[in-house]
Amino acid sequence: MYFLKIAWVLRIRVAALLILSVPLSAQTDPLGLWAIYFGTYEVAPKWAVFTDVQQRINSEPQHQIQTMLRLGLQRTINDHQSVMLGAAGIPTQVANQEPRFEFRIFEQFMSTHQWQRATLRHRVRVEQRLMGSELAHRLRYFVQLNTPIYRGEQGTRVPYVSIYNELFMQPSADGLFDRNRFFGGIGYPFSRYMRMEFGAMAQTTQSATSVQWNVLLYHNIPFGHSE
Repeated sequence: MYFLKIAWVLRIRVAALLILSVPLSAQTDPLGLWAIYFGTYEVAPKWAVFTDVQQRINSEPQHQIQTMLRLGLQRTINDHQSVMLGAAGIPTQVANQEPRFEFRIFEQFMSTHQWQRATLRHRVRVEQRLMGSELAHRLRYFVQLNTPIYRGEQGTRVPYVSIYNELFMQPSADGLFDRNRFFGGIGYPFSRYMRMEFGAMAQTTQSATSVQWNVLLYHNIPFGHSE
């Protein structure tokens, strides 16, 4: 029992260090803020509509306000895997510049695994990006680990540590690397269908590293359920 208590205390300390180390390591001041909503609504058995609404305020390398609206149709393959086809629109306003707009089509594969009380997710997404008259293709690989901070009793709501890394690769004159995002934060499940996460995300491109606070709300509505 003594060693179990030590293990849970260490988890709490590691979670705090993850959140604090992201903004400190990038040394970016001031920090930006991303507010994100993910909604998954099952419209039939094994079929769901996915929505992603984001408001991003970036302070570095220049002040930028960006809105993302993403919509997808998800097909569940089995208890662990799903595929999705969708599109996104992203208007961006940069200080002292004309507004710009990007349209994307994307295809993705998601795999989710449970290991004891932890959840591991892998996602591969391919994007076709239309920016004005330019068309670009990008590959993204995302891996996430969520694990409870302490062991709660059956049916209780327990806060958890969430970490993820996402690598972006896009062919260009400078090579394949486009950017990388690393996130560390704390999450809390309000119910079986809704949870929230808060943390810091460091984004590294070929030219700079910036940090944004992230507030994420996940809302999942299963088929036939009414709140």
